[in-house]
Amino acid sequence: MANKKNVKGNSFTWIQSFAPESVERVTNGDSLAEPLHVEIHPHHSSTELCNNSCPGCTGLVYRKQEIGDKGIKPERLIKTIDSFKGKARRVIFSGNCIEPLMYPDIKEVIKHIRESDVVFYLYSNFYYGNQEGLIEELVNTELDDYARISLNAGSNDSYNLVHRPKDTNSFHRIIENGERLARLKTERDSPLFVHVTYLLNNYNCGKEDLEFAVMWASRNKGINGIRFTTYQKPLGRSMPKMARIPEEDFLKARDYLHELKREFDRDDFKVEITNEQVVLQQKIKPFERCYVQEVFAVIGFDGTVYPCTSMASPSSPEIYKFGNINQENFWDIWERRKRKANFSLEKCFDCTRAESEINSGFQGLREQYTSHV
Repeated sequence: MANKKNVKGNSFTWIQSFAPESVERVTNGDSLAEPLHVEIHPHHSSTELCNNSCPGCTGLVYRKQEIGDKGIKPERLIKTIDSFKGKARRVIFSGNCIEPLMYPDIKEVIKHIRESDVVFYLYSNFYYGNQEGLIEELVNTELDDYARISLNAGSNDSYNLVHRPKDTNSFHRIIENGERLARLKTERDSPLFVHVTYLLNNYNCGKEDLEFAVMWASRNKGINGIRFTTYQKPLGRSMPKMARIPEEDFLKARDYLHELKREFDRDDFKVEITNEQVVLQQKIKPFERCYVQEVFAVIGFDGTVYPCTSMASPSSPEIYKFGNINQENFWDIWERRKRKANFSLEKCFDCTRAESEINSGFQGLREQYTSHV
């Protein structure tokens, strides 16, 4: 089921490029037999949620709660992944509130993804990228796999302010891990796409930080690009203080990033600046239903299957908790009527940018379809 289309991300554009036949089915009101991708937040009860304590991270809320023995049992995680063979097309290991590479024996889990012949995406801060054999496992692919390093800083000092890591020398270790990944990818001619992301805020928008991040990513052949973006303000919620960049400082940073883009862009490396606003205001939902849950599945850090990344929280209302892979078969949960129900959007948390784009895209196609029926 793996696909070699060179389109990254989980946006509506990716769905249209990856599975146009599924877009047509969902637009016509039909259900998909299997999700296009499954996003998993792999966490084990024996570890902490994350090695960082970034202000504004969802995980800060969980750290103030009693999470007890919540987590995904290794045998259940592996069994679930094995069941994806010939069905799901992509598996994403992402954080949301955890660091995926903290999961015990993560290399063995990734091996099972490889054996299931699905495209693999990893979103990580990459502090644990130095585990023995991990980078070798990441580059050992023939598919269009993807590794995203969330850097968000251009110096050790700014990294400590942005991420509040337990190890105050984390930045240097991540830089070394990223360099080794890029080097081994190049040596083995791996198709793995390596992407660095940088969320601008009040602590990391100075020229020195921006210049270091772009120059470092650019000179390491094997890193395909670096993407800069700003915070999105959720409806009804306050922004972390560090996200409130003074307008003048943001404009200087944005203009300098465009200079760096002109200097360092090349065919095999891109500097991306995804928005021109200091803060993106979350949009009021312009769609009538959730289409994300019809094409994607999300397994939260406690093993619960949720409709989307935004709702992957133990504090979500019960209507958005479809079952738990620690006790049940994933495909039984996927087929459950509760999951397929067109639930009300009134109690939903704010959509992520990608989720809003996907829902709006399907809504537009649905309106076109109904107008011609």
